[in-house]
Amino acid sequence: MTTIINDTQYLGKNLILLQSIPSTNSYAKELLTKSKPKNGTVILAEEQTAGRGQSENIWQSNAKDNLTCSVILETHLIPASKQFLLNMAISLAVLHTTRAFTEEDSTISIKWPNDILVQQKKICGILIENTISGQCLQHSIIGIGLNVNQLDFGMHKQATSILQITQKQNDVFWVLKKLLVEIERQLAFIQNEQYLKEQYLKYFFQLNQTAKYIYKEKEVLGIIKNVNEIGQLMIEIDGKIHILNMKEIKFLY
Repeated sequence: MTTIINDTQYLGKNLILLQSIPSTNSYAKELLTKSKPKNGTVILAEEQTAGRGQSENIWQSNAKDNLTCSVILETHLIPASKQFLLNMAISLAVLHTTRAFTEEDSTISIKWPNDILVQQKKICGILIENTISGQCLQHSIIGIGLNVNQLDFGMHKQATSILQITQKQNDVFWVLKKLLVEIERQLAFIQNEQYLKEQYLKYFFQLNQTAKYIYKEKEVLGIIKNVNEIGQLMIEIDGKIHILNMKEIKFLY
């Protein structure tokens, strides 16, 4: 089924609605190999049976309760060396969407590199997969799993949803429309690295705070200082700045 969203300039002008698929990102990849989907094509699934998170983690979501979607973007104007700008823009778009529906401000944050937390619980995961041509990106698939109406997360005690926070149900489609408007708004700043970095760090979880982490299989105290231009975490441990990639450190909170 295909429909159109009228609230945006180009995102969602081609919106593919699916009942149940393994992964919206995988579907988007296959679509790119077989055709030339419009810039801003959105794949929205009522149920995602094998959703993926960062580093091949599994994203679990109840059917029809949450927003599980992928956005296909033409990103050939973004240098490959600057691809973390896209990560920051999308993280901010999801954060502002979440804030609009939860009315949270002081407790909403971005946990490196792009999990959205409310009250220190994960409400959204983002998976960005880029293809590169020469020195620039070619296409980017933006996978987003935002918990909207799910109440029970089983053993995942560090998860939450808009419904848990507000005690109000929301139409997933309305959440999607707000999200796409916010993505367009943040993508307009993609060439303004200073602005995106300032806004990203404004909401950065545990920035400049002493906190516990697992690093090299040991519990340590660290202070997050920054992220560099390629998105690596810069954290002070024992008076020394360490520059870390995903899976090299674990947050304890």
